[in-house]
Amino acid sequence: MPHRFQRRLIFHGAVVILLGMLSGIPLSMVLLGYIPGNPDDWKLAHMEGLINGLLLIGIAGCGQALVLSERQFKFLSLMLTLMAHGNVLYGWVRGIFGVKGLDLAPPFANQLAAVLGGMPVIFAFIAISLVIWGAYRKIDFDE
Repeated sequence: MPHRFQRRLIFHGAVVILLGMLSGIPLSMVLLGYIPGNPDDWKLAHMEGLINGLLLIGIAGCGQALVLSERQFKFLSLMLTLMAHGNVLYGWVRGIFGVKGLDLAPPFANQLAAVLGGMPVIFAFIAISLVIWGAYRKIDFDE
């Protein structure tokens, strides 16, 4: 993996982890009863940030084990970054507006949550397919 894509994944992974950590503040405030809200929505934001950020950093760390072209690495980096940011923002929208985002029904906050929750799924499938392809090609090269 070219170093610039590795650095981008580490940077964005750390930003997403920070967003996940920051969502722990409203989570604790909801749990203590200081502000209204659903703790499950804030737990989702908290965990999405941590898990997605660690995934980006983990793939950056094992990127040398993948055989992909520079263009494929660039696309992989983009898909992973959009996936991670979309997932953590999905949790934040759910927490702030109290919507589920499981369909495109109004109000706008629910529609926004639906897009932020749905698009990262597509990005994740594309990204993990590229990781599988790059790892498979490395197996072929090693033998």
